[in-house]
Amino acid sequence: MFAPLGRMALSNYVGATVIFVAVRLAVPDLARFDDHGGYVAGLVLCAAIIIVQVVVSTLWLRRFGQGPLEKLWRLVTWGRSAQQDQRLNPGRHQLCNRPGAFTSSRE
Repeated sequence: MFAPLGRMALSNYVGATVIFVAVRLAVPDLARFDDHGGYVAGLVLCAAIIIVQVVVSTLWLRRFGQGPLEKLWRLVTWGRSAQQDQRLNPGRHQLCNRPGAFTSSRE
């Protein structure tokens, strides 16, 4: 259930930060919403963000296969996208999934 969150960790982290900043700007005093100093309001906001991120991440990954910021990060870091990487190294992913692919012959 949480796997899509992990696959889009950077996008979800930045997205949650943007949402929290926007809520803080719109409602500067969350403490007025409950008797516990705003902790309940903050907890409800966190739970809502996680639920929305699970749904959006799952739908996004079904359509695109990689988060937007993860794709940008890969492009900046490696100079190519995941699709280009698969075209350049088509057998690489099959080798990685084979049992014992990265063990030495002496083991």
